[in-house]
Amino acid sequence: MEVMGIGDPITLEQAPMATVTPNGVNTWDPATSTLTFNYKSLMKINILSIVSSKAVWRNRIRDGVNEWRR
Repeated sequence: MEVMGIGDPITLEQAPMATVTPNGVNTWDPATSTLTFNYKSLMKINILSIVSSKAVWRNRIRDGVNEWRR
């Protein structure tokens, strides 16, 4: 008898992270309200990702929305 395994039901986006560490310089630009994140994440399924992401702070007084946007 041969048993064929079923793949991990967790997609890569849903996989839990084991560690998240800074990778380089993280900066805040007040002129554009932009925060740049540089980090490494090691997932519990032994995949290392090196990520650079930008988030912009949005503050709309008229309807009370305060949020980070990509």
